[in-house]
Amino acid sequence: MQASIKLGRWFIGQVKLLYADGNTVDGALEPVYTKLIQLSRVRGWLRAKDVRNYERSLRKAGVEVIRAHFLELEAVGYGETQGMGNRLRWRATVDAVDRFEETVDGVSTAESVDGQGL
Repeated sequence: MQASIKLGRWFIGQVKLLYADGNTVDGALEPVYTKLIQLSRVRGWLRAKDVRNYERSLRKAGVEVIRAHFLELEAVGYGETQGMGNRLRWRATVDAVDRFEETVDGVSTAESVDGQGL
């Protein structure tokens, strides 16, 4: 019975991953936010122009969209902003980022049940 329950959880986890755009399951950060956090950890303070230059996936994004991402990340506690308008800068705060962990259920996405392959 336990093996059936674990197998069911695994299949449910796989369906969640398929239909929920990968990392955005159960409140995990959007992929664009994860990229911004990683870029900020390397480069420090970021402006919208910097993001367009250094992050390939955001090259065609408008600067207002990137600034909106900065404000959203600040609102959820993953960074701080400075300035306003076209002078807006953002950086990831180390404490907040270090607390971030993947929220995908490890039990439901595991590839084995009790150490044995499925």
